[in-house]
Amino acid sequence: MNTHQGINTLLEKTYYKLSNPGSYLGPDKLYRVLKSKGITHIGKHKVQKWLHNQDSYGLRKELRRHFTRTRVIVSGINDQFDMDLIDISNIKSEKPLLRRLPATTRGNWSTSIEAPHYVSVKNNNIYDIDIYITNNQDALASFLDQPSTVTLHLKSFPFF
Repeated sequence: MNTHQGINTLLEKTYYKLSNPGSYLGPDKLYRVLKSKGITHIGKHKVQKWLHNQDSYGLRKELRRHFTRTRVIVSGINDQFDMDLIDISNIKSEKPLLRRLPATTRGNWSTSIEAPHYVSVKNNNIYDIDIYITNNQDALASFLDQPSTVTLHLKSFPFF
């Protein structure tokens, strides 16, 4: 008997016979079962390659991966409105006036607040800009130093 055929028959007997403890298991557990029976000439890599050629193993659903997420605790519904503001008005190639980074997606995504008329913002015509309020003191301090904030205050917006 060929050694390749012998390995195939041995793995088929172990994998497909339901009375065996290694039936329909993954490559690591099947290798451990073979090793506990005293079969050491079949390596883990051979078991894995053999399993990938079997239909019953390839059609099974893979394990789900659970990724750790940052935990955010809020006191009620719609209380999760913490964000970081980045003023990029001095960069001419960028169209958005501000960039905001919500607390739920910090580190993954950033969304931009588009200024409808970027040139008109420079000319102090600011009535089309949405106003965002945050409790983060660092973000407020960096944003309140900008010239557009002085204009908002002079136009008697209540938040500035």
